[in-house]
Amino acid sequence: GYARKAEAPRVRTELDEELQAAIVRADLDESERLALRHFVRLFDESRTDERQVLELGGLSRSEDGHILVPVMLPGAHPDLGLAMLMERKSEQVYKQTGCRFQLMQRPAKDPSGQALVWRDGEWRTLP
Repeated sequence: GYARKAEAPRVRTELDEELQAAIVRADLDESERLALRHFVRLFDESRTDERQVLELGGLSRSEDGHILVPVMLPGAHPDLGLAMLMERKSEQVYKQTGCRFQLMQRPAKDPSGQALVWRDGEWRTLP
C-alpha cells in the first residue's frame, strides 16, 4: 500500500507532462484543454482494467469535430462496457463545456491494428 501511494504523485506528473504535450500537438484551445483534463480524470475513474492506457500522443479530431482520445486495450477486442460508460461521460463533458470527446479504442492484440469508436449504438472503424 505505502509504496503504491508514494508512486502516485510521480505517475500523475508524468501524465500531466504527457497531457500538456498532447494538448500542444492537437492544437486545442483553452476550453478544450480544460475539458480534456476533465475527460482524462473521468477515464481514470471509469476504466475497468489498469492495462487500459490512454495514448494522449495520438489525440486527433474526427471529421465532425470530435476530439478523439485513443486508449490501448489489453487483448484482441474492444471493451463495450468502457465504450458505453465513456460515451455517457463524454456527453456530461459536452453539456458542461461544449467540447465533444470520443474514446478511440485500440486492442493491442487485434491483428488489423484498426481503431474503433462506439457511435450511435455500433462499432465503427477508423484508420
